[in-house]
Amino acid sequence: MYSACYNIMVMITVRQSKLIRDISAIIICACILAASTFINWNIIVDRFLGFGFEPTTEMSNLKTDLDLTARARIIFFATQPAIKDRRAFNQACSSSVSEVSILGCYDGRFIFLYDINNPELAGIKQSTLAHELLHAAWDRLSTSDRSRLEPDLDAIYEANFDSLQSRLKLYPESSFYDELHSIAGTEFASLSDNLKKHYAEYFNDQNVVVSFFDKYNIKFKELKAEAEALYEQIDINQELIKAKVANYDDAVNDLAAAIIDFNRRAESGYFTSTAAFNAERATLIARQQELERLYNEIAALADDTNGLIEQYNNNIARTQLLLDSVNSNAPPTPEV
Repeated sequence: MYSACYNIMVMITVRQSKLIRDISAIIICACILAASTFINWNIIVDRFLGFGFEPTTEMSNLKTDLDLTARARIIFFATQPAIKDRRAFNQACSSSVSEVSILGCYDGRFIFLYDINNPELAGIKQSTLAHELLHAAWDRLSTSDRSRLEPDLDAIYEANFDSLQSRLKLYPESSFYDELHSIAGTEFASLSDNLKKHYAEYFNDQNVVVSFFDKYNIKFKELKAEAEALYEQIDINQELIKAKVANYDDAVNDLAAAIIDFNRRAESGYFTSTAAFNAERATLIARQQELERLYNEIAALADDTNGLIEQYNNNIARTQLLLDSVNSNAPPTPEV
C-alpha cells in the first residue's frame, strides 16, 4: 500500500514537472516572438507595403544618388515615391499658400516629388527625396527615439535661428521637430555625434545628401548676393548723383550771376585794358568748362546707375523664374 502510494505520487510529480517545462517553453517562445515582432514590426510592415513596387528609371537613379542604407531603401519602397506634374502634384500635395514653394510631400503613406526640370537646379530632386524620406523615417520613430533627438535638433535651431525661424513658423507647432529633422539631415553637414549616428541609419554618407542641397541652393544664394550688391551700389550712386546735381545747380547759378556781373561791368567800361577783360573772361570760360565736365560726369554716373538698375531688374526676374520653376502653385510660364 505504501509503495503504491509512493509510486503514484512520483508519477504525479514527474507529470507536473513536464507540464511546467512545456508551459515555460511556450511562454519563452511567446516572449521571444513578441519581442521580435515589436522590434521588427515597422520593417515587416514596410516590406509588405513596398512589395511589388517598381520605381521609374528616374526615381531609381535618385535613390542610387542618395546612397541609401538598407533601412532607408525599405522605407523608400514602402512609400513608393513618385514624380508628379503640376496638376497631379497639387492634387497630392495641396497648398493654399502660393508664396511657398512645396517641392515634395509625404502624406503619411506615399512620397510625391514635384517634377522640376530646370537645369540650373541640378540636385533639387535628390535633396527633396531625401527630405521626404526623413519625414517618413520620423513617422516610424518611437516617442523615446524622438525625445533623444530633440535636444540636438534644438541646438541646430538655436545656432541657425535667423534662417530657420521664418521657415519653421509656417508649419504647425506639432510638426516642428518633424520638419527640423528633415532640414537638419539634408542641409547641415556639421552635426552632433548623436545626429550623425542617427542619419547614418538612412544615408551611407550624409555629406553627399547635403551636397545635393548645396548644389541647387547656391544658385539662389548667388542671385541674392548679387542683388544685394547691386542694390547697395545703386543706392550709393543715387546719393552721389543727388549730391553732384546739387553742387552742379549751385555752380550754374553762381556762374550765371558772375556772367551777368561781368557783362554789366564790361558795358560800363569797368575794364581799363583788354588784358584784364580777357583774363576775367578766360576765368569764366574755365568755370563753364568745369561745369560741362561735371555735367558729363553726372550723366556718365547716371548711365552706369541705369545699367546697374537694369542688371538688378534682370536679377530679380531670373530669381523669380527659378522660384516659379519650383513652385507648383505659380502660373505656368507662357510658351514663346
